Formats: sequence, C-alpha cells, structure tokens
Amino acid sequence: MRKMFLKYLAVIMLIAMICILILNNYITGMIAEQYIEQQAKSTVNQVIEKIESSETETQELKARLSEDYLTRCRAFLYMAESSPEILTDTEELKNITDLLNVDELHIIGRDGKITNSSVDGYIGYDMSADPQSAEFLTLFEEDSSGELVQDIMPNGAEGREFQYVGLVMSDKEHILQIGMKPERYLQELKKSNLSNFIENSADKSTGIFIINKMTGRYENHSDRSLVGALTSEVSDLDSFCSTYVNGGTYSYLDVKYYLYVSERDGKIIGVSYDYASIMGLMQNMRNLTIVFVCMTFLVIMVLIALLVNQRIVKHIHSIISDMDDIAGGDLDKTVNENSLPEFEKLSSGINHMKNAILSNSNKIAGIIGAANIPIAVYEINYRTGECSVIGNIQKIFRLTDEENKRLLSDNKALTDYICNVSSCPEEGEENVYSLPDKNCWVKIDEIPGENGLFCVVTDATDFIAEKRRIVSERDCDALTGIYNRRCFERKVSMMMKARTEGISAILMIDLDNFKGINDSYGHAFGDEYLKFTADCLKTFEDENIIVGRRSGDEFYMFFCGFESREVINNIIGMIYSFIDGNLIKAPDGMRKIAFSAGAAFRSNDEDFNQLLNNADEMLYKAKKENKGGFVAE
Repeated sequence: MRKMFLKYLAVIMLIAMICILILNNYITGMIAEQYIEQQAKSTVNQVIEKIESSETETQELKARLSEDYLTRCRAFLYMAESSPEILTDTEELKNITDLLNVDELHIIGRDGKITNSSVDGYIGYDMSADPQSAEFLTLFEEDSSGELVQDIMPNGAEGREFQYVGLVMSDKEHILQIGMKPERYLQELKKSNLSNFIENSADKSTGIFIINKMTGRYENHSDRSLVGALTSEVSDLDSFCSTYVNGGTYSYLDVKYYLYVSERDGKIIGVSYDYASIMGLMQNMRNLTIVFVCMTFLVIMVLIALLVNQRIVKHIHSIISDMDDIAGGDLDKTVNENSLPEFEKLSSGINHMKNAILSNSNKIAGIIGAANIPIAVYEINYRTGECSVIGNIQKIFRLTDEENKRLLSDNKALTDYICNVSSCPEEGEENVYSLPDKNCWVKIDEIPGENGLFCVVTDATDFIAEKRRIVSERDCDALTGIYNRRCFERKVSMMMKARTEGISAILMIDLDNFKGINDSYGHAFGDEYLKFTADCLKTFEDENIIVGRRSGDEFYMFFCGFESREVINNIIGMIYSFIDGNLIKAPDGMRKIAFSAGAAFRSNDEDFNQLLNNADEMLYKAKKENKGGFVAE
C-alpha cells in the first residue's frame, strides 16, 4: 500500500511543481511592482496625515492644558475665599503649590504689586513693570471677565518660559495667580514632532522628504543633514512633481531610485526607494513559491483522499463514531476495529487511554477529597441525564450531612439546587452567587460542551468579605460609620447629575460647644458624642437622603428629589425633634445633643461646590443669629 501511495504521489507532485514554476515568474514581478507603489502611496499619505494631525493636536493640547490650569486656579480661589488667612501665610502657599501640583502661586494687590507668593523673591514685584505681567492688572477693570489664561511666554521677572493663569477674588481687591513650567506641553509636542516621525519611518533604503516649492529647499528629510539644503539636482519643481506624481524611476549620482511624490499647500511630499532594494524585494517575492508548494500539497491530499476513501476512510469513520460515544459519556464503550493491523493497534491504544483517564480522574477526586481543598467539579451529561461530582461540595455549599447525602444520590435534586444558587448573583461580580441563609458566597464557572455542562465551583466567601471591607474603609468615616467627605461629595455629585427633577438641598450641621464637651468630659466621650449624633442622623437616611461627616464636629445631609422646600424643612424639623428626644448618657448625667444647622436649596444652574458654599453661609448665620436652631435661605 505504501508503494502505491508513493507512485501516485510522485506523479502528482511533478505536475504541480511544473505549474508552479510557470506561474511564479509572472506573478512575482507583478505583485512586487504593485507592492512598491502601494507602500509609497501609504508612506506619503501618512506624512500628510501627520502634518494635519500635528497642527490639530498642538491646538487641542494648548486648550486642554489651559482649561486644566484654570481649574487649578479656581481651586486656589475656593481655598483662599474659604480660608482668607492663607493669603498671608507663605508656608501655607508653598503647601498649596504642592497640593495643586503647580510651580508658583502669587497674590496681587490693587496697586499692582505681589503681596505674597510661594516664591520669596517675587514678593513686592511690581506687575505693571512688564507687558507680560501687566496684562493681569486688567482683571481689576469693571468690564473684565475676572479670569485670564496666558499663552506660554517668558515671564517678566526672570525671562523664563511659563504659563500663567489668574482669577480676581470676589472682593475685587486681589488677584490670585498660578504659574506652570511648560514641560508637559513640550513633552506632548515632542511626541507628535513631524521630523521624528519622518526619521523613524525611514530605513537605509528609503528616503522621505518635504520640499518647499517657494524656496526650493528641503523643509524636512529623513537624512537630517539635508534639511534646509537646496534641491540643486531638480531645476524645475513643477515638472518634477508632474512627472513622479504616479511614481517612476529616477537616477541620481549613478544610483537608481523608485520615486513617488504628492503636492500639498505649496509643498512636495515624496518617498524614494533604492532600486537595488526593490530587486531584492522581487527576489523575496519569488520565495512565494513556498506558498504554491503548500497549495500543491493540498491538491495532493485531496487526490489521495479520493484514492483511499474506500480502503481507509470507512474504517476511520467507524473508529471516530466509537470515540464520539466515549466522549459523549458512554465510558463502557470499547473500540473494536481490526480491518488493518494499524487500526487494530489504534483501537487498542484508544481503549488503553480511556481506561487511564478514568483511573487518573478517580485519583484526582481522591486527592481533592483527602486534601480537603475547597473546590468541587460537577458535570451534567445532557445525553444520559447523569450528574457526576468531584471534590468537597459539602464544605463549599455548607451542607449538612443529610443534605449532602441527598444531593449526591439524586441527580435532579443536585441540578435543582445548583439552579437555585445561580438565581442569587452577587451584584458587581461575575459568576459569583450568594447563599443568604448560610452567609457565604460561591463562584461557579461553567464550561459548555457538545454533550453537557462542565462546572467548577470554588468558595468565594473570603474574597467577597475582603472586598466589602476594603470598600467600607474607603467610603466610610472610621469613627462614625457614615460616609466620609470624599465619598459623600462623590455620591452627591452623581445624584445631582442623575436626578434633576424635584427640589434638592444641603443641610450643614455643626455641634454647639463641642470643644467644651471634650474639655469637660475628655476625648473618649467626645468620640461617643460624635457617634451618637451620626446614628441619630443616619436614622433619616434613605434613597433620597444621604448623611456624611465633613470634618471634626461638622456633618452634612443631602436631600434630593423632593416635591417642595416645605417637605425638606419639615424633615429637618423632624430631625431636631428626634435628636431632642434622644439623650446621651454623660459622666454627670443625661445630655441633649445641641447643634446649629444651615440649609441651602439648589437652583438649576448650581453645582455641588456652590450649593455647599451657600449652606456654609446659612450655617454661619445660624451660629451667629440663632444658635441651636437652623436657618434656610
């Protein structure tokens, strides 16, 4: 049989190789020429796109950085107006410089002089002494917008490249200014540098160039030594461009090149290839003969398949059918094909392999059980309806001995139990399910197959518990258990964006005489006093009300989506009544929680910070005029 196969194989390969040799020379040359032309067009188009994108990216980068710096200056303005004392504290200004990640902070008075600065040498500098710095003094004018963002330029004091941003304070007496070195802008600009792109896109056999038609000089070139040089070898640039706009060969200094050019905005953009390298490429293209050889072998395989179909394929199909039965779960099936000695050996090998897999599977199941590893594997066979289990399923699902025995002895009961578990997915987790009655979680990874479902079950209780602990520590105040400042402000901002209907408000709460409580009873009782207050406020928390601790003895509440201001005011009154009716046990007897509060209601165009500032003002008014009560705007 082997000699017969070799005879037919030799004849077929000879015919196929003759066809390959005839076609190869013709196709190789044609493909090589098309490839070079496409490469040249692609390279020129990339250069053009890079020119266009570099211009756009430069403008967009300037705009993004300016907006970023303006945001930092607004943050500085907010801190300065919230705590005016920092304007005279040079060390605090240096700390704020680090916090905002800027290089300089200045406070400019109406007389045009810098009254304080994070840079000691700038204090007292007269801003009107230089046009660059004097521009900021226009912010004091009545028709000024109140903010100014300068382009990157040398500063007036030292002549160093800086970008400055300024905002006038609400008292119209000071200007707050920040300054940044332009390293970030220059780094981003360097990434999109056209010269680097051209230089990196060319190799030894490729030249990329840009010629300015007006000056006749190389404006850019992959060979940096030619940048700025005259194109002395080309006398008529218009004729040169029209000749090679569709590609062609060009000789220079006895070296032959393939040249392709395109014209854009008075510039000639071109690419040249060393013709010797093109010939090398064509030689490489001839190596495509290998591909045709592979095609020949495919033809051979088809012809051989037709020849041996009746002698071999029928018996192979019999073996495959038996193997499909085994793969489908019929492990009692045995392969018995003995039409040829080779098939008899193959059948014996398959049967031996099946028995070895069964033996190893039993060993693995025994090892998992003996090691008490919290992992289980079960397989549901759609064809037979059987459900086989490997591993410690009792430990993972927290089953009693009776439950475990019942599920392992009843395929339907086990399948129903797994389906019930899969109906309680853990929010935010993939393939993790909770067992509420047992306070644990499991992870079920399903691997579907042709004849059934293969599942791996692992215990995810420790993972979920650790994740919840991390989330709690991130979002909750460590002392009171309510939302911390960062989490509260994030949630409020999200609610303000998502829920625009109805009335919203922020209630600022400040405990009265809290320092006296700490001084009288000690800080331990002071902590209990804060936790008791937080517990009282948390009583009113629901999907429309959230509670957070701002700092120290300050708390705040956010009300969202209510029908009217009266409803919110009534709830605030209920909070006062509830806290009045709940006393805390102090070392010298029962005490009532005393606090003042200020409420600010949101209008359509207010953001979180504006609303919070308004609530702060109402709290200040309450502390001053109605201590122990609350004031609403």
